[in-house]
Amino acid sequence: MVAVKSLVCHRDIEIALRCFPTLMRACQQPVDLVLHDDGTLTADDRERLRAVLPGVSFVEAKEADVVMEEKLKNYPWSAAFRTRNVLARKLLDVSLMSELPFCFSDSDICYIRPFSGFPETAALVFTYSNLEAYSIRPWHVGRSVAMPSRVNTGMMYVREFDLDFIEWFLSRRELQSVLRRMPFWAEQTAWAALGAHLGCELIVPEQIAVWTPTLKLTGDLVGIHFTTAVRDKVSLYQWMGVSPVTTLRTFVPSPLSPWSLAVLQLQRSAGRVWRSYVPRK
Repeated sequence: MVAVKSLVCHRDIEIALRCFPTLMRACQQPVDLVLHDDGTLTADDRERLRAVLPGVSFVEAKEADVVMEEKLKNYPWSAAFRTRNVLARKLLDVSLMSELPFCFSDSDICYIRPFSGFPETAALVFTYSNLEAYSIRPWHVGRSVAMPSRVNTGMMYVREFDLDFIEWFLSRRELQSVLRRMPFWAEQTAWAALGAHLGCELIVPEQIAVWTPTLKLTGDLVGIHFTTAVRDKVSLYQWMGVSPVTTLRTFVPSPLSPWSLAVLQLQRSAGRVWRSYVPRK
């Protein structure tokens, strides 16, 4: 039996209803699925999920609030992060309210082939990102905190967790502004920093990939991560289960380069400026 956790919100209920059953089918170990409510799930949402996920259990937001208030009473920076960033529940609640080890899978990963369990080769195993998607500036890399390259937290296998390190990371004065200005990647940035601290590996991108228009359906592809901007593409894919069962493979990521992060952030900034001047049709 493998414990699989996820954070679910009302906005993502339709893709969750489509993707979670594929996880249950693809994983060749029995799955104990626990869904953490971000505070927006309705009673109807939970009933619809129970209908397609027999045996699923839920951690309601109010229940988690009580537990986490006690667990974080001596961790003020973590407690403050949890109040201002809903994805902090993915970092803190899921980790501190679970027995180790556990797997985490986002509600927008569609699994198309069977796979055998989860790698146990490092303290943390992540999926591969097409981007350096971090809430950190190039001049922080190496000086303020070490970071691995290309971490994506859509799917994770967590064997160790260090709350003291997370508290230290969130307390860094030089990081406060960027963590607030780029909140959508702050949780992923904290996980990546923890990966550098404890040791991490990434699942090879040929097996679990973020969707792009050039994605190829190779015989090794197990799962596809449909990020917010491309959720509509999930309807294009269906179960392609074949034998033999795929064994997930990992590699050790390179350290994050401040230069590659700088280029990417400059490109994004230039894109925003360009779009602001281009008339909308």
